[in-house]
Amino acid sequence: ASITIIRPHACAINDLCHVVGFGFRVCMCASTAAYRIGGIIEPMNVDVVSLKRTGAEKIIYGWLLLSTLSLVFAGIFAFLVALARTPGVEELLPLGKDHIYVALVGHVVLAVVIWFLAFEGFLWTYTSSVSLERGVASRTLALASLVLAYTGMTFVVISAVFGLGPAELANYVPVLQTPVFYAGLALFTAGI
Repeated sequence: ASITIIRPHACAINDLCHVVGFGFRVCMCASTAAYRIGGIIEPMNVDVVSLKRTGAEKIIYGWLLLSTLSLVFAGIFAFLVALARTPGVEELLPLGKDHIYVALVGHVVLAVVIWFLAFEGFLWTYTSSVSLERGVASRTLALASLVLAYTGMTFVVISAVFGLGPAELANYVPVLQTPVFYAGLALFTAGI
């Protein structure tokens, strides 16, 4: 597992070099006040080394796993949307024909809101610890935010699977009108 980074060529001592996304370095030449992206491309094993050095490995993988699980559950809810309109199967679902709206809310919230924000959590943690070569500010706080986000997603999934409340289809974030769903959104938001 290696990342190819571009290193600046012939950087002077007074050049300002900055690491930008995914290991690319951009230098501003002090003498000409011009930006340049440097010359040679060389492979380096910075991903594993930097993760272990910063101590953020478990937190980064935790956010990545959370975003992946939200997509898995969103796919299950997309399948439930189709099942809710299948004759014979719709009577087996908790809300019958109306379960399509509950499954649709679960699908949209997991596929759009939770996945997007969980992946942002991954990107924030990755860029702040690996790209900038710094550790997380507080490992305890980072783990607590992960636990809150996982708990919130669990509440959202449980309320949608069991159809604990009627669906409110809104333009932005559709919700289920149940305290469990609202608590799940609140816990996930607190984790972010």
